[in-house]
This record gives sequence, C-alpha cells and structure tokens, in this order.
Amino acid sequence: NMSPTNILDDVNLTAVQSLKRTPVTARRVSGKIWKNPKLATRRSQMSKSLRKTWDQRVQERKEREALKLIEKEIKDREEAKKQQRKEAILKKKKAQEERERLEHLAAVYSAKKMKRLKKRLGRRK
Repeated sequence: NMSPTNILDDVNLTAVQSLKRTPVTARRVSGKIWKNPKLATRRSQMSKSLRKTWDQRVQERKEREALKLIEKEIKDREEAKKQQRKEAILKKKKAQEERERLEHLAAVYSAKKMKRLKKRLGRRK
C-alpha cells in the first residue's frame, strides 16, 4: 500500500522524530547554525607538556600586558615626534607666507610712496 498520502505521512513522521531528537540550544547571533558550538578548554585533558599552572598563566599575562604598555609608550613617543615635526613645518610655512605678504605690502607701499614723491617733484618745477 504505497499511496502518496502514506509516503507523505511517513516522511513527516521521520522529520518530526528527528526534530524531537535534536536538543534545543540557544540560537547563534550570527545565524550560522551549521557551526559546531565551541566548548571551553578542558585543561585536564591537555597533555602534560601543554598544561600550565595558574601561576604560570598569570605570570605570562602580566608579561604580555607589560610588553603592551612598553609598545604603547614607544608608539606614543613616535606619534608625539611626528606631531612636533608637523607643527614645526606648519609654523615655518606660516612664517614664510607672512614674510612674503609683508614683502608684497612693502613693495606696494613703496610704489605708492614713489608716485607721491614724483607728484611733489612735479609741482615744485
């Protein structure tokens, strides 16, 4: 008796049974349901050579943090040097522009002055 309804009922029954067997877990935020959930590292199952004591791990963490601090200080110093160079260049550029502006003004004013002097000389004749 292989009627289409019997086959569909059989498929639905197996689907429902498979759903019942899978345990309900929290859904992933990323939506990647095909990924296996991560488990915490079990230190007791690691080999003796890889296993480290708590004190060793704390010591390593402190060393890493100290190294990070030193790296940050070096980076900050280099950044400060860069900033100082930038500011010095900008200051020089502004001073140069100011000198050029004053030279231009001096040339303009001296030309006007010369014109006035010529007028005065022309009147005296």
